[in-house]
Amino acid sequence: MNVQQLIEKLQQYPSEMQVVISGHEDGYNDINEFDLRSIQINEEDRDRWYYGKYADDNEGIQSLLLC
Repeated sequence: MNVQQLIEKLQQYPSEMQVVISGHEDGYNDINEFDLRSIQINEEDRDRWYYGKYADDNEGIQSLLLC
């Protein structure tokens, strides 16, 4: 998903609606930070469902991480 796609999705909801992210193991947290990251598809651990689809890579694509 890119920023434009995210904006289009968010515009479908009331502007006052709370937005949260998943907690580490359970529950939910507020978004406290926006962080730029360079990432690539995580080919090395693709068979491990508990690892994310992407991994840090200094020469990867610029992405926005919501934390």
